[in-house]
Parts: sequence; C-alpha cells; structure tokens
Amino acid sequence: IVAGIHGWVWGGTAEVDLLWVDEPRRRRGTGGALLAAFEAEARRRGARQVVLDTADFQAPAFYARRGYTEVGRIDDYPTGHALRRMRKRLVASD
Repeated sequence: IVAGIHGWVWGGTAEVDLLWVDEPRRRRGTGGALLAAFEAEARRRGARQVVLDTADFQAPAFYARRGYTEVGRIDDYPTGHALRRMRKRLVASD
C-alpha cells in the first residue's frame, strides 16, 4: 500500500477519517489527488462540507492550501501539541 483515504458521508457531511501517503511518495501530488477524489465522491453523495482532524505536527498546511479552515482545536492533545478540526464547504452557505 502506497497511499489511501478512508471516510464516509452522513447527514450532508463527509468526514475524512484517514489520509495517508507513503513517505517516498509525498510531495508528488498523491495526497492532493486522493483528497480531490474524496471531495468529488462526497459531492456526488450529497455532502455539503468535508470535515477532518489533523494534529499541528501533521498536515494542517496541506489542508489549508486546499481550502480547509480550522474550526476547532483541542490543545495538549497529544501532549505538547494541538488537534485541529478543519472544514471545507463544498457548496455555498445558505
């Protein structure tokens, strides 16, 4: 396995549970392509937004470059870091 994404759509929201790319394949567009495919499938299934969690030492900048904004944070989780809840709207707000 060199890359993968896992998530679901429920209640008009898609959630990315896991996005992973093998280290040698990072920074080559693989993660962005997986995320774009996930978003396209989420739209097809009627999702109006995508949500996900990422730690501050993981990939918040990766998601921000793709239109995600931080909507929540749990400090000191894990210890010394923060878990960031991020969201991207797939359709304009009502």
